Amino acid sequence: MNYCAFTRGDYAVFGVYALGLENVEQLLKFLASEKPLVNSLGAAGYRIFLESYPVVKGVRGYVRPFDESLSINIVERTIDVAKSLGLINVKR
Repeated sequence: MNYCAFTRGDYAVFGVYALGLENVEQLLKFLASEKPLVNSLGAAGYRIFLESYPVVKGVRGYVRPFDESLSINIVERTIDVAKSLGLINVKR
């Protein structure tokens, strides 16, 4: 289970729960294709917040939070890390 929220200040403006890596891959692919939009949101003070809950046989693992200013560089870096771990196969 993964949760991605776009925040501004102390408030989540938009959030997405993605069950399965295919859904995460689609979200990252969309964000990478919308460079002007992502950068303009980052310039307006939006941030990206990601949480990952590893689930194995019904037992939840630890949470890995990620909170950064929204930018295309952060989206691309997230894609690179996920690809290097073999989690997704997004082509840029």
